[in-house]
Amino acid sequence: MLSILIPCYNFNAVPLVKELYKQAENLQIIFEIICIDDASKSTLNLQNNSINLLEHATFHEIENNIGRSAMRNLLASKAKYHNLLFLDVDVFPKDANFIKRYLASKDSSVIYGGLECSIQKPETRNALRWKYTLKRECIPYKKRLLNPFLNFSSACFFIKKEIFNLIKFDETLKQYGWEDVLFAHHLQQHNTPITHIENPVLHNNIETSAVYLQKTNHAIKNLSSLLRNNKVPYSLYRISKLHAQINKLHITPFLNVIFNLTKKNIKRNLLSQNPSLLLFDFYKLGLLSSLTKN
Repeated sequence: MLSILIPCYNFNAVPLVKELYKQAENLQIIFEIICIDDASKSTLNLQNNSINLLEHATFHEIENNIGRSAMRNLLASKAKYHNLLFLDVDVFPKDANFIKRYLASKDSSVIYGGLECSIQKPETRNALRWKYTLKRECIPYKKRLLNPFLNFSSACFFIKKEIFNLIKFDETLKQYGWEDVLFAHHLQQHNTPITHIENPVLHNNIETSAVYLQKTNHAIKNLSSLLRNNKVPYSLYRISKLHAQINKLHITPFLNVIFNLTKKNIKRNLLSQNPSLLLFDFYKLGLLSSLTKN
């Protein structure tokens, strides 16, 4: 028995739902698919409403936006079954054995199968999101095993319902960013292992660089809040670790001056056809430094 849970926002979920539905039916398992749109008010929901015509699937919209973390908690609360499979609406199974592979490992408490994206370079306005996903988020299986908690993503994962209810996503994080890192950190604190398998989803990189840069600003604000409130250690992630080292050297004011002088030019590069991930790292470090006091 499997509950497939898909948080939606301004996206056509029908192709994903149909593929998952077909795979589940072919396996002859008891299943449900629950899709909830987080008050996007999108015209695409006219298409998404057709999901309700499928016997074991539902789609509905909520009136007020509650954020990514609260949405995942809401989906889990509505699930009927013991096994939960979360997928972001902008991913897609790589092949027809996607659900079968997760169910083959279903004795594990938490399973993550990985992420892939096209190696074909997109048009200029989508370059940053594509390049970051390709170089930083599409981590090969063997490399993921070296740090199973840090190399986890909530874009697609399997989890037992009782484990999810014990951990849950932190609903103080309303905007994009760091909710999956914090969730994995809580799993680690509860000595709940993450099993990694070779079962990737394909990421649909249609997000513009401008939108992704704005979401990055929200993510760094989330990280700053988590650090200030001692919800994650500075040692957890490379940028926060580097920020702590800079503070110890008492050169934060110098960093802030350099960041303020170069921020406009860095943004210009990040919105270009060939954005630099090194500059992107510095951009995030500069934002964090300007927001966080150690």
